[in-house]
Amino acid sequence: DATKGAATRAGAARFSEAVKGLGSGSMAPSTAANVVGVSATVTYDPATLYAVLRPSAALLPNTTYRVALSSRITDLIGNPLAWTWWTFTTGP
Repeated sequence: DATKGAATRAGAARFSEAVKGLGSGSMAPSTAANVVGVSATVTYDPATLYAVLRPSAALLPNTTYRVALSSRITDLIGNPLAWTWWTFTTGP
């Protein structure tokens, strides 16, 4: 979400089942142009199956970012998530 400058949330993901292994190394934001990592924290609510990624500092305006989910994320019996990612662009 980016509204009038600083973005306070880089993304959220809802899983279809409970997962483990979520953290800043397995749900990672970066700039899309040069894949420079962005420091962030990840919170996961097992009751709702939502993981929220919050950058440690404001994201740059008018910049495209990528959020990647790695195979370090598994379901509760250990099946890995297929590596996936999405992009978003912050506003002015």
